[in-house]
Amino acid sequence: MQNKNGLSFCIFYEAKIYSSKKNYAKSLECFDKAISLAEGLNHSHYLAQFSLEKAELLYENGEFKEVKRLVQKSLEITENGDFEVFYYKINNLTNLLKFEEGKHEEAIHFFKMVSEKSKQENITSDALFYITKLGIKSYDLGTKVLSLDEIDSYKEKAIEKAELLFKESNVLLYKIRAEKLKTLVFRPKTVSPDLLKSLVKWMNPETAFSEILGFLTDEYKANGCQIILKNEKTNEFETCAISSKLQDEEIDYSSGILSKAIENQKAILIEDATHTEQFQENLSVVGKAFLSVIAVPLEISGKICGALYLQRTKIKFGFFSKEDLKQVEDIAKVLSPILLRQQEALKLKIESEIRGLGIFVGNSLKMQELYSAIENASKVNFPVYIHGETGTGKELVAGALHKLSNRNSKPFVVLNCATIPKDLAESELFGHEKGSFTGAISVKRGKFELSNGGTLFLDEIGELSLELQAKFLRAIQEKEITRVGGEKAVKIDLRVIVATHKNLENEVKKGNFREDLYHRLNVLKIEVPPLRERSEDIPLLANFFLEKLCKDAGKKVAGLTPDSLILLQEQNWSGNVRELENTIAKGLVMKKDNLPINPKELGFVQKNQPTKQIRTSESEDFAGDTLDEKLDFVMKKILASELKKNSGNKSKTAITLDVKREKLYRLLKKHNL
Repeated sequence: MQNKNGLSFCIFYEAKIYSSKKNYAKSLECFDKAISLAEGLNHSHYLAQFSLEKAELLYENGEFKEVKRLVQKSLEITENGDFEVFYYKINNLTNLLKFEEGKHEEAIHFFKMVSEKSKQENITSDALFYITKLGIKSYDLGTKVLSLDEIDSYKEKAIEKAELLFKESNVLLYKIRAEKLKTLVFRPKTVSPDLLKSLVKWMNPETAFSEILGFLTDEYKANGCQIILKNEKTNEFETCAISSKLQDEEIDYSSGILSKAIENQKAILIEDATHTEQFQENLSVVGKAFLSVIAVPLEISGKICGALYLQRTKIKFGFFSKEDLKQVEDIAKVLSPILLRQQEALKLKIESEIRGLGIFVGNSLKMQELYSAIENASKVNFPVYIHGETGTGKELVAGALHKLSNRNSKPFVVLNCATIPKDLAESELFGHEKGSFTGAISVKRGKFELSNGGTLFLDEIGELSLELQAKFLRAIQEKEITRVGGEKAVKIDLRVIVATHKNLENEVKKGNFREDLYHRLNVLKIEVPPLRERSEDIPLLANFFLEKLCKDAGKKVAGLTPDSLILLQEQNWSGNVRELENTIAKGLVMKKDNLPINPKELGFVQKNQPTKQIRTSESEDFAGDTLDEKLDFVMKKILASELKKNSGNKSKTAITLDVKREKLYRLLKKHNL
């Protein structure tokens, strides 16, 4: 008898081993043998245990009718004995069957209650496992008893519990359970906004936009996608992400469609643009056999914050449908706040990287706008046109764009077009072959070839001749150049950045600059602000330059006096940052001690003022009875007069009267001025 007991238990464990190896046929065969032996032995405990374990296996295989029979049989076996140890398994299977009968909420609620109240680790582990499994299944069936965040939370708890139990007991079941839980994922039949929320929250700011583009293009068989968002600082809509496959003319077209969707605050479906009259002459449509388009505005609290654009040019996938449009609209509702958060995170990261370059100083609104423009331009590979007055730091902006791009490990080549002799300009840009002209004693690679793979920065682009402008345009359009005296075209892959202090639009009108080249370069324009428009940055810049110059000169100076900083902020700075740096350098040269640099040392000489006389006569009526009152009256008149002469500028008034600002403010307050 004892041998048969042992044999039945051995066969039972053999069944569990086959089950763990997913050999269900062998496992069921062993369960049946074990149950048969237990029945022959009239061993109620074994019979209930073996039957319930078999029922769990059958449940996994979807044989719910047989599961129900075995649960009922186990109830009958345990009815008249002390079998409390099996009741939790019977309850588990009963609620699993309830779930299959459509009572999803009731079943999941049961397991949630068990997970919270049970003091036995193995029972808690079972409950957490079933909550996760049924939660995912309910989502697949559309009832969504738990949110995806709740499912993720229960899944993490279930894995943690299973791994802990395996570590403590070395029972293989828990190791298998932990591994199985890790593979449990929700795979919807349709796109779920909740799923998107769950997925997007794990994306890095750097990759979020590209991952979303990838998701949209894969999900909707689109070969082009664009995302634009509103910049709250500039109030303009900016491209945040764009498919590499979109051509320039397609970007113009998509921008037009996106603008229309934003303006009308309504999603757009163009099933076939090639047969839509209003688009037939558009460059992105001409020559295409097929073009289907979706554009959907992004909205938060009734305000448009951006838009999504998808296009399909492969006829084998068919037109976008109204169902596609509806799904993209649903996705847009979810993506709107997510994309804005990702955009803000990316802005902060890139702004931090821009500052980390150590080449920009300033926190003014104008500089914030500049950082934003650099950020936008750093994400795409289009030409960039930098405009700004002389001395504003255009080359620094170009350098930042290169360092923040994916070409930062490749060459950054700079050429100032204003410094090249006209007869050598073509050779400098495109190179020359040996013997192509007098003095060409060897082959020379031009700036285009030298910057291949990286970035070519042409400063003062407005100085190029019209003939060279034509060759430059051809080079960036065809992505190839021909050396002077050469016949073979050389392929190039680079990013072009140009800069000028001139107004190219005006130069086009004057006939000095090619209109087609201007439009090609004007896709991304960055305006570098003059120093007078960001005077609040001048104290930061002045101290930055002073620290740098002191280090170079080996001097120690205790900063700049308050009056010096005030005067620096009040200058026009026609030479911009460069002129400011030279002024600080001049002050440092004049400095003979370690005290702060004063206005005189910076070159701000206070003109001699004629002695001010207060003429009085015996008949003049001074307000006040006492001497102090009469002196106060005179003091107020002097302060009012000087303040008026300085157009209300208190800082200048303090310098004129040779008093500290703090004292002047006290006097003005005292006399209600």
